[in-house]
Amino acid sequence: MLKKVNKPVTIIGLSLLFLFSGIIIVWPQQTAHFIDVFYKFMTRDLAWLFMGSGAAFAIFALFIAFSKYGDIKIGGKDAKPHYTSFAWNSMIITSCLAIGILTFGMIEWAYYVNESPFGVTPGSVRSYELASAYGMFHWGPIAWTFYLIPAFSIGYMYWNKKSKSLAMSDLCSGVLTEDRNKYKALRWAIDGIIAFCFVGSMASTVGLGTPIIVELLSRLLNIPTSFGLQMGVTLAFGIFFLASVSKNISKGMQWISTNNVKLCILFFIYVFICSPNKSFVLNNLTMAIGTNITETVRMAFFTDAIGNTGFAQSWTVFYWSWYVGLAISCGTWIARISYGRTLKEIIMTTCIWTPLASWVTYGILGNYSMSLQLSGVYKLADKIGGLTTAGAVAETLSTLPLAGLVFVVYIILMFFNLGTTCTAHSTSVSILTSKDISGNEEPSSSWKLMWGFMFLAIPIGVMFLEKNVPGLNLLKTLQSITLIFAIPIVFVAVLLACSAYKVFKNDIAKGNIPVEEKNLYKWTNN
Repeated sequence: MLKKVNKPVTIIGLSLLFLFSGIIIVWPQQTAHFIDVFYKFMTRDLAWLFMGSGAAFAIFALFIAFSKYGDIKIGGKDAKPHYTSFAWNSMIITSCLAIGILTFGMIEWAYYVNESPFGVTPGSVRSYELASAYGMFHWGPIAWTFYLIPAFSIGYMYWNKKSKSLAMSDLCSGVLTEDRNKYKALRWAIDGIIAFCFVGSMASTVGLGTPIIVELLSRLLNIPTSFGLQMGVTLAFGIFFLASVSKNISKGMQWISTNNVKLCILFFIYVFICSPNKSFVLNNLTMAIGTNITETVRMAFFTDAIGNTGFAQSWTVFYWSWYVGLAISCGTWIARISYGRTLKEIIMTTCIWTPLASWVTYGILGNYSMSLQLSGVYKLADKIGGLTTAGAVAETLSTLPLAGLVFVVYIILMFFNLGTTCTAHSTSVSILTSKDISGNEEPSSSWKLMWGFMFLAIPIGVMFLEKNVPGLNLLKTLQSITLIFAIPIVFVAVLLACSAYKVFKNDIAKGNIPVEEKNLYKWTNN
């Protein structure tokens, strides 16, 4: 297992992880206070950084898609995709924050109705219209562009340039310096910190998923929620993850992802059939799409600097920081499974088809619960302030017929999505902390498993905080931790974008491109 491990990078990353987790356990009160102070500073004073990054990445993706670079194929002119389009899309969707879509898709609008943006009166008709659209915006095309920059750079260097190292310091060498021995200690530090940030950024994903499973099990089995039950669920997930990661991508991830998507589709159909007002679900989904089209630019740059209501800070900045924190890890995963796909094809999938899947989730699940609110059957927006995120999901699912069976299906979906997400990201961080990995070769299962279990360290620490700090807001704590780990990755993503553009431009200029792309070379010289 250790033969191809980049030991200095791994030691630095794990040391930082254990240090951070240890601080949480030893000084829970002080840690909670620091996280709260840091969260207020980051969301208030640095909102421009995350909002600006989202806009910049979206513009860069559009530039690549509609320029000569869009036809560059990952793997070269003869490369054929390893997976069918359905399997490929499924692995992207289920590994890149699908747990968040299931968590917030049904309940997020209720927060927005009470915390309306743009100075809109909470509870008004306009607040409901924006609430339906804003969640879809947060999971729309701009959100997915955060993953594209690393995917382009890593995919091209890994498959086309046959790079033996995917360390971030090496991938950014086009901007930094191509001398790998220069500033070696600094390079190790950069790569170790990035590996640490990968694990930390997974805190929100795992930390959001496990409490929902715990809540549903508690209600299903009629047992109280407890720290012991939380740890039991975490252990059960670890066993499930062990089974998932023991297989290679084609056997493990492909099977789980495709069946996960199929089960999700069946669940959405069931929710739609059970909706008391099916026409409302379809009409409001249509209107929300229209609102996104007309308001996207405003939402993309809304920092709420004058109103200071906290809406942009609590939601858009959090989401963007979450995506930034997972950008390189998700980008690595997309690059790893996108052999034989052009850059334009990757952009079309991640910025059109994948957001559409997110919108369908919000449209069906969110509009189902909103229809209950408007009809007076179950007023989630009136109760959301007194519920945890897990409690709000459980309460809403309880309104469906055959609620017990629904709980079981939802638990399976959460397990599947946690499994695919952790498997994808453990594969990514394993590749990034390895050396001499090439082609279809994968890091050993034991190495991926080790990193996968590391993803549980910080969520367990957060559970410990919740247990020992009375009144702790779990969602806000996870949002704050996500912000902490996102900061270093913002700057690395910018370096990756500059480096990728430089490499693409130089290779096209030198003619080091597939035969089918030579028309691009001619185009550049006309």
